[in-house]
Amino acid sequence: MRSRYHLQALTLCVLLALGCDTPVDPGLVETAEEFVEITRAANAELGRVTFQEECASCHAAGDGFDLAAFSFPDSTIIRRALGHVNELAANDIVAHVRTLQVENLKRFGPVEGVDRFSRIFQPGDRQLQSDVDFARTLFGEDVWPSELTSAELALIDPTDIAVALRFPRWSSEESNLDWMPDTPLSEGITSYRPSNSGSKYSSYRVGATLDTYYKYRTDHALRNAVESIRIAERSSANLEAPCLVQFSTLFRPEECFQTRRWTASLIAQHMVRTGQSDPLESFLHNLWWDVGNAARKSISHGNQIDNATENWAMWMHMGWAFAPEMNSSFYLGEGLKRLGLRRHATFVALRSMVARSDGSHHAYRDLRNVVLFAPDHWVAEALKFGYKHLIDQLEQGKLPRRRYDLEVAYEKLISTQRNLAARKLWLAQYLVRPLHQRVMELLPEL
Repeated sequence: MRSRYHLQALTLCVLLALGCDTPVDPGLVETAEEFVEITRAANAELGRVTFQEECASCHAAGDGFDLAAFSFPDSTIIRRALGHVNELAANDIVAHVRTLQVENLKRFGPVEGVDRFSRIFQPGDRQLQSDVDFARTLFGEDVWPSELTSAELALIDPTDIAVALRFPRWSSEESNLDWMPDTPLSEGITSYRPSNSGSKYSSYRVGATLDTYYKYRTDHALRNAVESIRIAERSSANLEAPCLVQFSTLFRPEECFQTRRWTASLIAQHMVRTGQSDPLESFLHNLWWDVGNAARKSISHGNQIDNATENWAMWMHMGWAFAPEMNSSFYLGEGLKRLGLRRHATFVALRSMVARSDGSHHAYRDLRNVVLFAPDHWVAEALKFGYKHLIDQLEQGKLPRRRYDLEVAYEKLISTQRNLAARKLWLAQYLVRPLHQRVMELLPEL
């Protein structure tokens, strides 16, 4: 490929929309310009080959789909490319992207209002101004509604509820608050074969699962590829794993964040390509949550990535909105609290509670989290909602079955009361005491 353009040495990735940020020797660029003579029209097929050989590793979809789907203008593509390839190659890539656009239009129809600055999956397609604005938009006033039932709350789709939180743009050249990773997957990830993981995907090298996905682009192939990446980036058996978040000395925050963002963008592009707006299986959306957890862990380990708190909250919220039953509401709630979004955090705790499986200890953790996050004037009604939900579950025989679940349930119920006392919310404590006692009566004895 390199000889086609008479270049002496191009080991470079086209930096399109915050793709790979490989430094370039100015002398190399000048040499390339001396040898290139533009004598033909742009060639889309040559552009496809060039893109796949030099650029695809930075664009998770592998074929430049994002550049076409999000309508990157010619000027941006060429501007980002010219520091890395010659003008002829850059124009060929543009031709390839435009061919993809035509193909996408034929297959999926026009996508209105989507460009590289779009915040895809932004709930309600807009960002609210404040925490109070969220409450008033959702409930009509700044209170937790006393008449709200568990069934009614379960019907509220978090992906449709506008929030005062910015979701990531597809591409931003100014910050890391976007989908596009700054680096490709490392060799330590793509070459890893998780033979000791116990996973049903353990016989496959990560790069092989990705190749299979690029060939078929099915939900199943996506699942296999994402699972293999997930194993490789956090397995203690992989010496190159960047996401060993439990070990401060082994965890590499920036690399982990970029790896997880790469995987997140692969899932997002799959949804856009296939026209899916409904949730995929929860496991896949949990990978979006994991991006936020990398940011959270960078703070707790004292090696913060840029915009750590905002990345923590927005990525976790995006993953949670598609799969509210998956994770502890504490971690997302704490991120929202740090941004001054206590009402959002309370909603997350209680919406998570009604999504939990029967008898899950997480429901009792969610109750405790209400006390940690709710504004003072929300606490009583929000706790009454949570206690009533637990009572209804217990009276239906939906009890904690495992001893561990039961132990956690008792612990979090006691913790809820202690936190009320610590906040000196005596009236709220008085109002919920009968409900608290009823839950304790209905729980099996340890």
